[in-house]
Amino acid sequence: MANVYDGLSRAPLRVGLALVGAADAIGLAVQVHRTGESELSHGFAPRFLFAMHDHPLSLIALVVLAVAGLLSFAARRRPITSGLVAVGAIAVLSESHAALVGGPARSFYTVGAVLFGWVFGLAYARGIAANGFRREAANEESLAETGAVGVFAATYFGAGVSKLLLGGVDWADPNHLRAIVVSQHPVADNSVLGTYADVVTNHGAVSAAFALATLVVQLGAVMLLVSPFMRKLWCAAILGFHLNTLLLAHIVYLEAVVIALLFGYPWPAIVARLRGRTASAPVEPPSTPASQRGTRVTLATAICFFGVLAGVGSLPAVRRYTGEHHRARTRPQDRQGRAPDTALPPAADVSALLGGLRVGDPVADFRVAAIEGPSGAHKRQIEIALRNQDSGVDTGLIITVTALGVQPYRAPRSSARYDIFYREHDLRVAAPPPPRREAALDAVLARIKAAETTVATPNGM
Repeated sequence: MANVYDGLSRAPLRVGLALVGAADAIGLAVQVHRTGESELSHGFAPRFLFAMHDHPLSLIALVVLAVAGLLSFAARRRPITSGLVAVGAIAVLSESHAALVGGPARSFYTVGAVLFGWVFGLAYARGIAANGFRREAANEESLAETGAVGVFAATYFGAGVSKLLLGGVDWADPNHLRAIVVSQHPVADNSVLGTYADVVTNHGAVSAAFALATLVVQLGAVMLLVSPFMRKLWCAAILGFHLNTLLLAHIVYLEAVVIALLFGYPWPAIVARLRGRTASAPVEPPSTPASQRGTRVTLATAICFFGVLAGVGSLPAVRRYTGEHHRARTRPQDRQGRAPDTALPPAADVSALLGGLRVGDPVADFRVAAIEGPSGAHKRQIEIALRNQDSGVDTGLIITVTALGVQPYRAPRSSARYDIFYREHDLRVAAPPPPRREAALDAVLARIKAAETTVATPNGM
C-alpha cells in the first residue's frame, strides 16, 4: 500500500518515536518513584512491581536500557533488537506504575504499541525477502511505517469497540458527556472555555453530536490505512478529537497527538518546500525479489504469533489480573479494623493544614467520617472520608490532598502548594450530586488556602 513517507526519509519517524518513548520512560520512572503502595494499588500484582518504588537504581537501569534501545533504533542500528528492548523496558515501567496506582495510564501505551508495530513491519519485510532478520531488505521501512500506522489505528478502533461493548448505543447518550464536562468545570465559569462547556452541557444535541463524532473518529481509524490522503484527513480528525477533549475535559493524550502529527503528514517534504528545496530519500539496498517460501513461512509465523498473544490474553489468570485494574478496594472498615465513624483523630500537623478539621466536623453538606495519612497505606497523601445521611440516602466521597504536581493528572482544585482530588466509589455508598461534591471540594480548598502559608507541610507529604 502507498504511504505518506514514500520517496522520503523516514528518519523523522524513527527519531520522533525515540524522543516520545524516552520522555515516557523518564516520566514513568519519576511517577513510580513518587507513588507508594496504597489501598488503590493492584490487589495481587507481582511484588517486584511494587518494590521498584523503593529501588531508584532499578528505575534508572530501566530508563537507561530504554533510552539506549531507542537511540540505537533511531540510528537504524539493529532496529528490531533495539526496538524490542526499548518496548520491554517501557512495558515494565508502565506495569509497575499501573500496579501502584491500581490501573494503567493508557497514554503510556501508545508509543510502545506504535514502536512494536514498526518493528513487526520491519521483521515481516525482512522475512518475506528471505534475507534474515539482521540484513536489510529493500523498502523495508515502508512496511515498518504500515505496521506502525496499523497498530496506531487499532488503538483507536479498540477504544471505539470497547465503548460499544460496554455501553452499546447508549454510550452516545448526551448525558454521558454532560456529566464529564460538568465534573471538570467550576460552576459559574464565565471564561471562554466555561461558556463553551456551558453550551455543551445545556444543549443535548451538541453533546450527542460530539459523542457520536467520538465513535466515528475511533471506529473509522481504519481509514488511516486506505491511502495517504485518507491518512492525512483522518489524522486531522483525530487531532480535532483530542483538541475538543482537552477543551471540555482537560484531558490530553500527548503521545497520541505527537504520533498523529508525525505519521499523518510528510514533514521532510513540508520542510523542504518551505526552504525552496526538493526532498530526497536515502538510497535503499538493491531490491531482492520476495521468496515464495519466505512469504509463506513469514505469514504463518505472524499468524501463529498473534494467535499466541490472543490465547495468552484470554487466559483466566490474565483476565482476572486485568479485571482488577481501577477496581475499588476500600472496605467499610480500614486495615486496622476501625469503622469510619470510629476512626482515630488526624495528626496535629494534618489537622492544622485543614484548619483544625477533625472527625465529626461538618464540611459543606457532609460530616467527616475519617481523616487518614500521609503515611502508611496513604503514603504522601491525606484522605478525608465524607458521609451524609440527612436526606435518607447514604452518600459520600473521599477527598485526597497531595503536594502540588505529585500526581500526573490535572486536579479539580489546587492551591499554591497542594492538589485536591476526589473519589466517589470507595465508601460503598451513593455518589453525591455534583453541586454538593463541588461545594465539599471548595470547602476543603478554602481551609487549605487559609492555613498553608502559616503551617508546616505535614510529615510524610
